[in-house]
Amino acid sequence: MTRATTSTVTVKEHRFEVPNGGDMKDLGMAYTWAQNKAKELGLDISYDDWATISSDEDGFAFVITERIKS
Repeated sequence: MTRATTSTVTVKEHRFEVPNGGDMKDLGMAYTWAQNKAKELGLDISYDDWATISSDEDGFAFVITERIKS
């Protein structure tokens, strides 16, 4: 008897971007938006793995990854 199963996982990235040249107000706003989204998704923001930071030539972003199993 097989125990193999299949599943589909949809990955959604929520990005809160700060462009190059942004000031501390921009940084604070993006961070607050990211925290609020994490709380909305039920993530515990007291640990350091609730978001990642992505950067490129245009600036950087706080990224929250939502995995939706269907």
